[in-house]
Amino acid sequence: MKFGCITYWYERGQAFFAREIRRLLCQAGHDVFIFARQDESIPRAVFHEQDWSVPNLTRYPEYKIPFETLSPWIDKRALDVVFFNEEYDFDLVRSIKQKGIRTIGVFWWELFDPQWVDLCNEVYDLIICPFEACYDKFKNLGVKGAKHVKWGAFSDEIVPVSRKAEKVKVFHPGGWGGWKERRATRSVVDAFYELKNFDCAELHIHLQCDIGLPPFPHIEISYGTLPRGEFIKLFANADIVAIPDRWTGLGLNFFEAMSAGLPILTVDGPPMNEFVRSGVNGFCCKVARTEEHLNIFVPALIVDPKDMAEKMSLLVSQRDLLEEMKQVTRAYFEQKWSWEVNGPPLVAAFEFKEEKNGESQSCV
Repeated sequence: MKFGCITYWYERGQAFFAREIRRLLCQAGHDVFIFARQDESIPRAVFHEQDWSVPNLTRYPEYKIPFETLSPWIDKRALDVVFFNEEYDFDLVRSIKQKGIRTIGVFWWELFDPQWVDLCNEVYDLIICPFEACYDKFKNLGVKGAKHVKWGAFSDEIVPVSRKAEKVKVFHPGGWGGWKERRATRSVVDAFYELKNFDCAELHIHLQCDIGLPPFPHIEISYGTLPRGEFIKLFANADIVAIPDRWTGLGLNFFEAMSAGLPILTVDGPPMNEFVRSGVNGFCCKVARTEEHLNIFVPALIVDPKDMAEKMSLLVSQRDLLEEMKQVTRAYFEQKWSWEVNGPPLVAAFEFKEEKNGESQSCV
C-alpha cells in the first residue's frame, strides 16, 4: 500500500511519532510519503537534517496546507491512505476523504476539544489512541473511529549500558519545559533537594530552551536541541529517569527510559501510570493536587515532591535494588512496550485489518 503522512518533520514529539510509524510501515513493505509542514515559530537552527533526511520527503514552507497543494501531491503518488498528524483543518481532511482516500488521524488527548467529535466522525475513518486512557476518553465522548493502538519503541535504538559510578545519576529530560510547566522540572529539583542521601546522588537536567532555572549546587543543567544520537547518550549516562509530567500526549521519554533499562519516577495518574508499573520498572509517586487549565482538556497532576524524594532515596541508597530494577525494566520493555511486540497491531490498523478468529482480515 501507499501511505501519505502530513506532519511536522523535525525535533519534536509529533514528528518522532510519525517517524516511528513510517519505519514500521516501511519494514512491512509499504511505501510511505512524508508531507512535512513548517512551524514558523521554530527557528531552522533546531533542525538536524541528518536525522530527518528520508526518501519520499516533501517539505512545505508553511503550516497551513491548501487543498490545491495537497490534492495533486496525493494524486501523483496514487496514495491509498493519508495519515494526518494532529490536523485541525477539518475541511482539508474532508476534501481528501471525498476523493475516496482512507483517512487516519491522531490527536493528543489533552488538546482534544469535545466539540470536535462530530467533525472527527465525519472526516476520519480511524483515530489512533496510543494509550488506554486516551481510548477510554475518546470512546466516552462518542468518537466512533477511535482505536487503541499501543505505542512502543525500537529495542535497537537505545541499548542499556552498564554504568559503574560513585554517585547515582538522576536524569530529567525537560524538553521545551511545556505549557504551564507540564514537564514539572521544578518539582524534580525540589524532590532532589529533599533526598535523605543527597551526597550519594547527582541530577542532570536537559532542556531544549532556557526556562529560567537559576544555577543549583550539585545539579548539572544542559541546553539545546541535540541530534538524536547525542540525546540518547544522556539516557546511557544515567541510572534513574524522573518524568513526573503533569500530563502527556504520548510519553516518548517513558519509552526511551524503558528501552535504556532505567527505572522511572513519575506521577500516579493516567497515562503515566500505564507506562510505569510501580515497584517493577520504577515508581508512581503521589499526586499532591490537581489543576485545571484553559484549553487543556485533562486535569494537570501535580506530583508530591516529598513522596518522589522518598522513592528516589530508596533507589539511591539500595544499589542492589537499583541494579535489579534496571534489569527488570529492560525485560519489561521488551515484553510489553517494544515494537517487536506492538508493531504488528499498529501496522494492521493502518492497513485497516481486523482481528477475527485470530487472523488478520483486510477491511480495504
